[in-house]
Amino acid sequence: MLHTNGETDLSLMGGCPASSQTEHGTCPLLGLAVDKLSGTESDRGVTVRALLHGAAVHVTFALRRPEHFTVMFDAPISKRKHPDSAAAAEQAFGALMSFVKGCQDAGRLPLGDLRQMALLAWTMVHGIAKLAITGRLPFPSNAEILKFAEFVIDQSLPVSR
Repeated sequence: MLHTNGETDLSLMGGCPASSQTEHGTCPLLGLAVDKLSGTESDRGVTVRALLHGAAVHVTFALRRPEHFTVMFDAPISKRKHPDSAAAAEQAFGALMSFVKGCQDAGRLPLGDLRQMALLAWTMVHGIAKLAITGRLPFPSNAEILKFAEFVIDQSLPVSR
């Protein structure tokens, strides 16, 4: 299912099977995640909780769909050959940066290099997801993995309490 004539059957950055994408080539789940991260579905006053929710969504997706997660993040992507996937990746990271900026503006994250802060959050959560799907974390259940992800974010991000 992952390959058809040398091409993947998944949107590399949208995480959905090609058959479930919208007419614009995007995944409805990506739109929901972007809405949550950019604050259109939640009050900006709960930005840290929303950041934790976004982390849980990322890890949960990896646990539920490890084959999709692997294709999305392990396969090299050519922006020229897959402009829709590249645009989706830029949109998702842009939403994360916008969300981090909202946390900074609300005094919940320190001011500083926005891109670096967004990369800090993403790489921590992504590392947990990769370790989880390869069985390298010592937790027997997905619930324990998600609890650990929350702990890591809570302890590692310089969040104003």
